[in-house]
Amino acid sequence: MMRSEIVLANDRVYHLGLPSQVLAPNLILVGDPQRAYRVAEKFDTINEEFRNREYLTICGRYRGIPCSVIGTGIGTDNVEIAIVEAYGLLCLDLGFNTTLYKPSEIRLIRVGTSGSISSDVIPGTLAISKYAVGLDSTGLYYDVPITDPIITKIESTVHQDLDTHLKKA
Repeated sequence: MMRSEIVLANDRVYHLGLPSQVLAPNLILVGDPQRAYRVAEKFDTINEEFRNREYLTICGRYRGIPCSVIGTGIGTDNVEIAIVEAYGLLCLDLGFNTTLYKPSEIRLIRVGTSGSISSDVIPGTLAISKYAVGLDSTGLYYDVPITDPIITKIESTVHQDLDTHLKKA
């Protein structure tokens, strides 16, 4: 029998404070909870709003498509917690240990600010990326085989650059 490490309190995931079956598989992740309100202003309808700890989740519809926006607060640790709990809510029946959705049926879109190491990128520039590199330790806990050749090249280049620059420091 499968056992989840996701903590439930009063039939809600502990950090997001969400009950089962409210979160849409189309997730927009923002850092600043106030930005979640700005995103939700674009929704056709808002069904529910949940606030727990530093997290704010608003569920509704955009052009008829079920969507949820989650304001995670600051830091990659908060983002990881939000994604793990959202995955649990969307992919697992936490009461009966069965699978609901396949992970490929969940769409995550991150909307937020980012730094740049390129001096020609002006603050406030709109950037739409297909890939991202986290320079934190979050990814160390997920051993996922890399099948995308672009990701393999990005990771290899980042490792080489870090090794080169850290040896100089």
